[in-house]
Amino acid sequence: MQELSATTIRPGFSATTMRVALVLASIVLGMALGMALVLPPIQALLVCATLCGVLGLGLWLSVRLPVVPILRNALIAGFFFKSEFDLVKLDRMHSPSGFNVSLMLLAAVLLIVNHFFSAQSVKAKRVLPMAFWLTMGALFFWCVLSVAYGTSGLSGLASLWSLTGSLLICFVVATQFDNREALRQTALCIAAAVAANSLLGIAQNWFDALNSLTLLGGALEEDLLKVGDGEIARVSGLMRNPTALARSLVTWSPVFLALLPWSFSAFRRWQHTLFFVSAVLLLPALILTYARGGWAAFGLAMLLMLTFTWRALEPKARQRLLPKLSLAAFVLLFLCLPFAQPMYVRLTEDDRGSAYARVSTVEVATTMIKDHPLLGLGLNSYYEQARRYDRTPDLISEELFAVHNFYFHIAAETGVPGVLLFVALHLLAAWQGWRAMQGPDLLLRALALGLLCGQAAFLFTGLKEPGTLGSWLMQDTFLLFGLLLAVASANQSQNTGQSTNQRENYARTR
Repeated sequence: MQELSATTIRPGFSATTMRVALVLASIVLGMALGMALVLPPIQALLVCATLCGVLGLGLWLSVRLPVVPILRNALIAGFFFKSEFDLVKLDRMHSPSGFNVSLMLLAAVLLIVNHFFSAQSVKAKRVLPMAFWLTMGALFFWCVLSVAYGTSGLSGLASLWSLTGSLLICFVVATQFDNREALRQTALCIAAAVAANSLLGIAQNWFDALNSLTLLGGALEEDLLKVGDGEIARVSGLMRNPTALARSLVTWSPVFLALLPWSFSAFRRWQHTLFFVSAVLLLPALILTYARGGWAAFGLAMLLMLTFTWRALEPKARQRLLPKLSLAAFVLLFLCLPFAQPMYVRLTEDDRGSAYARVSTVEVATTMIKDHPLLGLGLNSYYEQARRYDRTPDLISEELFAVHNFYFHIAAETGVPGVLLFVALHLLAAWQGWRAMQGPDLLLRALALGLLCGQAAFLFTGLKEPGTLGSWLMQDTFLLFGLLLAVASANQSQNTGQSTNQRENYARTR
């Protein structure tokens, strides 16, 4: 019996078998296309997805492809555009708007299947720290109770479905990305995705036609926002919304920015160039979102990164880093100059009551929390219940459907214990990242620092942006959890390996 590996399941089939398979695949393709022409759109989409899955499985079984790296990159890339679709549509105003399936979820499931088929003889090991695992289980259980207690109905079940997928992705990332090579590939994938999204955002500022790419998650017409007197359009890349693009950029860019000051042998010259190009494209794209919260979050992340990097260096290394910091400051200033006027307008213009309106939405959420402090109103129920609890003079819920603070949003839907468990998860994950920063491997330390800075930026944006458990915009937090745990696990494995080598060397000297 042939041993299974991480990159291929079986060697290639015989030529006769391949010819028969191609004939059968052609017949199935013709039947599927015929059905797709007469079926409703969602059913036709399911047929095409099933067909792609069958053909992909055949390709997987017959060709030696690096399947695991492909699935890992697909999982990461799915977070940088709207890669989900609703199997059952409920209401566009809810988030999630129905029972959905995403590229990330499909990639995570395939990684789990491959793991069980290719590692049956490998002894299982506990990857997730027990405290984190118990807290995550408690959060999910509390969300189930909130849905059972509340009035969210099917929309609450849709949120539970989406939250289950996010927890699965977190587990898969923590267990399947917990080695140096996988994390190296992840940094490259994030840099490439940020560069692509930034480049598209910059192009959207020049060509309005690019805003019609709704199939890949481009901005819808009602989501295109204006600032100033209407002459400045905010870009959204593939994230559908300018603030969503800003949140994505400030959350994930520190991962590869933390690698820029160092020359790692693990990366080739063109890969270092990719990091630099991504950094150069990042800043104009972030500026063009005109998301003031995103600008502040990026500044916070960079301040934390510089502080920890500077403190970790020896005096001689600090002297070598100073020229690089000076060059980075010059490039930063040069890139900001063309946007100085619109940035000034955005920072100083009258926001037409926008900030006051967001304070009013917090008042609505506070009323909900006071009435339901333990279990909240139930996941995905804020939109339906906002008008009922709106006691503001201007009835802000008629204009803004969500509270622009995801801490209050989570507390309103899951109660005070729900938001405390959410914050506890972030603290436990940050502790794992902090431990990885103390390890001997410079690459893992830099990645841990970048992830922690990205986590800080994400939590900062939550002070003024909407989002709740189960929503698309909150999926990034579970990927952050998974990567922080993966870095900590990889660091622990290296420490264990070094300890084993030291014991062996000591035994030889005896």
